[in-house]
Amino acid sequence: MLNPDKIQVYITVDQEGKIVLAEIGEKIIPTIPYDFFFLVDEETQKSLQGSLRSYKVVLNGMKPELVYDNALNSSEPTTIDSNK
Repeated sequence: MLNPDKIQVYITVDQEGKIVLAEIGEKIIPTIPYDFFFLVDEETQKSLQGSLRSYKVVLNGMKPELVYDNALNSSEPTTIDSNK
């Protein structure tokens, strides 16, 4: 069962991991296939909705991570912990 305090994020990315399509909300039933799924807190949801193009998906080994891509904002990427 999903944590009711978490927000669902479905994401499709390009070859570089940049987000090209996203669906963000509570109790989403996706109608198309997405590349990745994350559970995030409300603060991250607001950040994603405000600056979606500043995020990307990076594979750390075999684990996908949603990161704030500071390359667009001039620094190192910051990993978003979706397991809070």
